[in-house]
Amino acid sequence: MGNPRVDLKLHSENHEDQDVMDPTRLFNCCTTHVAPDWSQFVQLELAGCRNESDKPEETSTVELQPVSRSEFFTIYGRFPQPDGTCEAITDIDDAGQALAVAAEPAALSSLSCIVHPSLLEDGQSALQFSYSPWRHGGWSTNVFYPSGACGCVSRNYDDGKWRIVCDPRPFEERPTFKTRDAAARAEWELAQAQWENVRAATGAMFQALTRIAPVLATMPEHKFLSDLAASALAKTDPAT
Repeated sequence: MGNPRVDLKLHSENHEDQDVMDPTRLFNCCTTHVAPDWSQFVQLELAGCRNESDKPEETSTVELQPVSRSEFFTIYGRFPQPDGTCEAITDIDDAGQALAVAAEPAALSSLSCIVHPSLLEDGQSALQFSYSPWRHGGWSTNVFYPSGACGCVSRNYDDGKWRIVCDPRPFEERPTFKTRDAAARAEWELAQAQWENVRAATGAMFQALTRIAPVLATMPEHKFLSDLAASALAKTDPAT
């Protein structure tokens, strides 16, 4: 999946917006509103989020939402592989200020800032997950890895929190999630990082496969090859 880059303006020309650039707004997800160590990130990302909790005193954040379903926006720092996860830097309530606020940490860090593809999706998010009961108490998902393995999430742990079952990190370092969907989305991110590595290594092959799949679909005598190509491409998309 390509990551659309945006030309983030360094400063707002509207003086009424200058309070938005206060450190308490730039780093409100960071401890004591202090900027993180920028050297640990490979890029910054702007994504949409919403709160699914129906209790005012609680927050249950669902990430990677299209703009039409986002209640607020978050700037993340993306860690390099093999970790590949991200860390929230600041939340932005006003959609109109999202790009302006994102420009500031981008300028401070000298890192590129991308708009996450999920934010540009219209209507329902493309990240619609399906689940099947797993024999050990978790849930298999329609997230696929290049190896052919499918994702699996579970809260069958002493603390009852959702986790990615096959998270490669040491158990004590694995993140936990409030909802099943949040865990599945996090695993989707892990899988997408692996798919990006595959695409980078075999870019020409993937491009050829993308071009030839529609052609094969019109040729009944090549149904086997058509199904094989469609299956390979579909595994990169959790919505299929």
